[in-house]
Amino acid sequence: MHRALRLIWLIALMLTASALAGSAADVECQIDPGFGGRYTRDAWAPVRITLLNKGKSASGRIAMHAQTNDYGGTVLYTVPIELPTGARKSYRLLLPELASGQRVRIEAGGETIGYQLQGTTPVAPEELLLVVLGSGDGVLGFLNGTPAPVAGRPDARSYQQSSAATANQFVIAQARWGALPVNWLGWDGVDAAFVSDAELGDASAEEVEALALWVRLGGTLVVTGGARAPAIAAGPLGDLLPMEVSGTRTARDLSGLEAWGLQPIRRQAALIAEGVLREDAEVLLGTQAEPLVVRRKLDAGAVVMATFDLTAEPVKYWDGQE
Repeated sequence: MHRALRLIWLIALMLTASALAGSAADVECQIDPGFGGRYTRDAWAPVRITLLNKGKSASGRIAMHAQTNDYGGTVLYTVPIELPTGARKSYRLLLPELASGQRVRIEAGGETIGYQLQGTTPVAPEELLLVVLGSGDGVLGFLNGTPAPVAGRPDARSYQQSSAATANQFVIAQARWGALPVNWLGWDGVDAAFVSDAELGDASAEEVEALALWVRLGGTLVVTGGARAPAIAAGPLGDLLPMEVSGTRTARDLSGLEAWGLQPIRRQAALIAEGVLREDAEVLLGTQAEPLVVRRKLDAGAVVMATFDLTAEPVKYWDGQE
């Protein structure tokens, strides 16, 4: 009799535990592959998966297979998940290869729900992937498909020569602070990153560290100046900049940029960053007294800073671009 009671009690406990465990069917899933869906073949790529649990507490894992060679070899990448009731959490995976149609499995409570990657587009060999970091969608979007200057020759002549059909072209992707790779390998397929605003409050320490390490390992970070410069310099990226920014001042015009462009720039006053250049900084455009574009090499990479705002007039509409 006592044995039967204990058995009934054990079964009831198991049923209760089962009823308390959430399932994959109660979890909503949003998948953000690459940078706005763009990625580079044969390079590591980030995948951000956001889960919303509308049921009971759930635990399990996210699982994805990635192809590792041309012969069909695959590796299973997983990350554990813990989702209390009502929780919304983001998880990150790093994959050696992305492809449209890749399956993502959410395994929780003994159930599995499968999803497919959608909206992924590889960067072509002749394209350069420029990732814009910030909260403003569409920043630098006008550069999509435009030819890039020949490396090492930042002048109008090299730009004209690069306009041939075989020239490299820019591809612009948007990314937001708080949704960036937390491992430098996530930047592996990116040619350059552009800081478009000073809203770094959502950036985690891991994101900033990963970005800085990627730069030192060979990446290029482009930073805009103007009114945003003091806030960017005071933030977590300040130590990387080629200039110790002390404030801003108004320049009479930006005619010094014409050495780098195709057409004259409109003569109008512009706000530029003011400060002291670091010892290892190099002026690319302008003068030591009034630098317009400066570069600082950091190990194998570089930080390039425009002291003016690249997204504001008169640069915004230079050469008819909008």
